[in-house]
Amino acid sequence: MSRLSEPYGSCTNDKPDGYLFDRNYSTEGCQRTRYQAQMVSNCQCYDPHFPPPKNSTETKPCTVKDNFDCWLQESNVTTSDNACTQPCNEGVYDVTVSSAKWPSGSIKTVGKCEEGMYGNTTCLGIFKQNGALVEVFYEKLNYETMEESASYTVGNK
Repeated sequence: MSRLSEPYGSCTNDKPDGYLFDRNYSTEGCQRTRYQAQMVSNCQCYDPHFPPPKNSTETKPCTVKDNFDCWLQESNVTTSDNACTQPCNEGVYDVTVSSAKWPSGSIKTVGKCEEGMYGNTTCLGIFKQNGALVEVFYEKLNYETMEESASYTVGNK
Protein backbone atom coordinates (compact mmCIF):
# COMPACT_ATOMS: atom_id res chain seq x y z
CA MET A 1 0.00 0.00 0.00
CA SER A 2 1.46 3.35 -1.05
CA ARG A 3 -0.21 6.53 0.27
CA LEU A 4 0.47 10.14 -0.66
CA SER A 5 1.97 12.49 1.92
CA GLU A 6 1.50 16.26 2.18
CA PRO A 7 -0.23 18.10 0.57
CA TYR A 8 -2.54 15.20 -0.39
CA GLY A 9 -2.61 13.22 2.86
CA SER A 10 -1.13 12.98 6.33
CA CYS A 11 0.88 9.76 6.14
CA THR A 12 4.47 9.48 7.32
CA ASN A 13 7.38 7.05 7.32
CA ASP A 14 9.29 9.04 9.96
CA LYS A 15 9.64 7.39 13.35
CA PRO A 16 8.87 9.67 16.31
CA ASP A 17 11.51 10.29 18.97
CA GLY A 18 11.99 7.28 21.21
CA TYR A 19 10.29 4.85 18.77
CA LEU A 20 10.50 1.45 20.47
CA PHE A 21 10.84 -0.83 17.48
CA ASP A 22 13.68 -1.45 15.04
CA ARG A 23 11.45 -2.16 12.05
CA ASN A 24 9.69 0.36 9.82
CA TYR A 25 7.21 2.88 11.20
CA SER A 26 3.70 1.60 11.84
CA THR A 27 0.64 3.19 13.43
CA GLU A 28 0.54 0.51 16.12
CA GLY A 29 4.25 0.93 16.87
CA CYS A 30 3.70 4.68 17.26
CA GLN A 31 0.75 4.12 19.61
CA ARG A 32 2.75 1.68 21.74
CA THR A 33 5.67 4.11 21.88
CA ARG A 34 3.38 6.92 23.07
CA TYR A 35 1.74 4.60 25.63
CA GLN A 36 5.15 3.59 27.01
CA ALA A 37 6.20 7.24 27.27
CA GLN A 38 3.00 7.98 29.23
CA MET A 39 3.71 5.04 31.55
CA VAL A 40 7.20 6.33 32.30
CA SER A 41 5.96 9.90 32.77
CA ASN A 42 3.01 9.05 35.03
CA CYS A 43 4.13 5.87 36.81
CA GLN A 44 7.96 6.15 36.74
CA CYS A 45 8.14 2.62 35.30
CA TYR A 46 7.56 0.98 31.92
CA ASP A 47 5.05 -1.67 30.86
CA PRO A 48 7.03 -4.93 30.48
CA HIS A 49 4.64 -6.13 27.74
CA PHE A 50 6.43 -3.78 25.35
CA PRO A 51 10.10 -2.95 24.77
CA PRO A 52 11.68 -0.68 27.38
CA PRO A 53 12.16 2.99 26.52
CA LYS A 54 15.31 3.73 24.56
CA ASN A 55 18.23 5.43 26.32
CA SER A 56 16.65 4.98 29.74
CA THR A 57 18.59 2.49 31.82
CA GLU A 58 17.28 3.93 35.09
CA THR A 59 13.60 3.23 34.38
CA LYS A 60 12.49 -0.08 35.87
CA PRO A 61 9.67 -2.30 34.63
CA CYS A 62 6.31 -1.90 36.38
CA THR A 63 5.41 -4.59 38.89
CA VAL A 64 2.08 -5.61 40.33
CA LYS A 65 3.48 -5.18 43.83
CA ASP A 66 4.82 -1.63 43.39
CA ASN A 67 2.88 -0.01 40.53
CA PHE A 68 -0.42 -1.83 40.06
CA ASP A 69 -2.82 1.10 40.59
CA CYS A 70 -0.98 3.48 38.26
CA TRP A 71 -0.34 0.72 35.71
CA LEU A 72 -4.02 -0.25 35.67
CA GLN A 73 -5.12 3.37 35.32
CA GLU A 74 -2.72 4.04 32.41
CA SER A 75 -3.59 0.84 30.57
CA ASN A 76 -7.29 1.82 30.59
CA VAL A 77 -6.74 5.32 29.18
CA THR A 78 -7.59 5.93 25.54
CA THR A 79 -6.26 8.97 23.75
CA SER A 80 -8.05 10.81 20.99
CA ASP A 81 -5.10 12.67 19.51
CA ASN A 82 -4.08 12.07 15.91
CA ALA A 83 -0.32 12.04 16.49
CA CYS A 84 0.06 8.54 15.06
CA THR A 85 -0.79 8.62 11.37
CA GLN A 86 -0.74 5.83 8.83
CA PRO A 87 2.58 4.96 7.18
CA CYS A 88 3.05 6.10 3.58
CA ASN A 89 4.33 2.65 2.59
CA GLU A 90 3.30 -0.58 4.25
CA GLY A 91 2.77 -4.23 3.54
CA VAL A 92 -0.73 -5.46 4.31
CA TYR A 93 -1.27 -9.15 5.06
CA ASP A 94 -4.29 -11.23 5.95
CA VAL A 95 -3.86 -13.62 8.84
CA THR A 96 -6.01 -16.62 9.55
CA VAL A 97 -5.74 -18.99 12.45
CA SER A 98 -6.86 -22.55 12.70
CA SER A 99 -6.43 -24.85 15.63
CA ALA A 100 -5.98 -28.55 16.00
CA LYS A 101 -4.62 -30.83 18.66
CA TRP A 102 -0.84 -30.85 18.23
CA PRO A 103 1.01 -33.05 18.54
CA SER A 104 -1.83 -35.43 17.83
CA GLY A 105 -0.16 -38.48 19.31
CA SER A 106 -0.16 -40.34 16.00
CA ILE A 107 3.57 -39.76 15.58
CA LYS A 108 6.40 -41.33 17.53
CA THR A 109 9.07 -38.62 17.11
CA VAL A 110 8.53 -34.93 17.80
CA GLY A 111 11.34 -32.57 16.83
CA LYS A 112 14.79 -33.62 18.04
CA CYS A 113 13.51 -34.89 21.35
CA GLU A 114 14.48 -38.34 22.55
CA GLU A 115 12.69 -40.17 25.32
CA GLY A 116 14.41 -39.65 28.67
CA MET A 117 15.74 -36.17 27.85
CA TYR A 118 13.25 -34.59 30.26
CA GLY A 119 13.23 -37.10 33.07
CA ASN A 120 9.91 -38.87 33.50
CA THR A 121 8.06 -36.55 31.10
CA THR A 122 7.65 -37.88 27.57
CA CYS A 123 8.61 -35.87 24.51
CA LEU A 124 4.95 -35.79 23.54
CA GLY A 125 4.08 -34.34 26.96
CA ILE A 126 6.81 -31.68 26.70
CA PHE A 127 5.63 -30.53 23.27
CA LYS A 128 1.96 -30.57 24.30
CA GLN A 129 2.72 -28.21 27.20
CA ASN A 130 5.48 -26.05 25.68
CA GLY A 131 5.30 -26.36 21.91
CA ALA A 132 3.47 -24.82 18.99
CA LEU A 133 3.48 -25.59 15.32
CA VAL A 134 3.51 -22.52 13.10
CA GLU A 135 2.93 -23.10 9.42
CA VAL A 136 3.04 -20.29 6.88
CA PHE A 137 0.76 -20.94 3.95
CA TYR A 138 0.62 -18.79 0.85
CA GLU A 139 -2.90 -19.04 -0.51
CA LYS A 140 -1.91 -17.37 -3.76
CA LEU A 141 1.55 -16.75 -5.15
CA ASN A 142 0.73 -13.27 -6.40
CA TYR A 143 0.33 -9.84 -4.86
CA GLU A 144 -1.68 -6.69 -5.37
CA THR A 145 -0.29 -3.17 -5.23
CA MET A 146 -2.47 -0.20 -4.32
CA GLU A 147 -0.97 3.21 -4.96
CA GLU A 148 -2.58 6.61 -4.42
CA SER A 149 -2.11 9.26 -7.07
CA ALA A 150 -3.18 12.87 -7.31
CA SER A 151 -6.33 13.52 -9.37
CA TYR A 152 -5.56 17.21 -9.57
CA THR A 153 -2.12 18.76 -9.36
CA VAL A 154 -1.13 22.42 -9.13
CA GLY A 155 -0.84 22.56 -12.93
CA ASN A 156 -4.42 21.29 -13.43
CA LYS A 157 -6.14 24.10 -11.49
